[in-house]
Amino acid sequence: LGSHAQYLSRPRLLKMLYERYNVHPDGYKIDVMVLPYTNARVNVVVNDFAVELKSLLTDPRLCDDDYLFFNDDPLSPPPDNVDIISDINTGEAYLKTYECLIDQSRRQVLLPVIFYIDAATTSQFSSLPVTALKFTLGIFTKHARRKSYLWRTLGYVP
Repeated sequence: LGSHAQYLSRPRLLKMLYERYNVHPDGYKIDVMVLPYTNARVNVVVNDFAVELKSLLTDPRLCDDDYLFFNDDPLSPPPDNVDIISDINTGEAYLKTYECLIDQSRRQVLLPVIFYIDAATTSQFSSLPVTALKFTLGIFTKHARRKSYLWRTLGYVP
């Protein structure tokens, strides 16, 4: 089997997937953390934010319809009058933040980062919970943010 021309070993397959999805295999580390009340030492998996951000922005599954820009232009400012709240970029918080932080003459883009915490149990009696901290970007549409591949995990907390 291993000598067959089309055989993909695990290391070869992982290397191919790392390249395809622009994920660096060393983009994470395991930190030891002491919990405040129990003084228990736990291992916490932490991913490098810059590596995950690059992976998210260069994911080959992204298409033009996934982006949330005014007039389909990332440098286009919000319209002067927004009558309908339809997605993250039409809410009052977004519009006021854009007004305060973005200088049109400097070709800037407002890049909201949306965080999500997802807890799960890993044992039969819920005694081993693990919580994932995930993020995505506010430049993706509401429909696109429902796609699991447009979220990245920053780490896990036991």
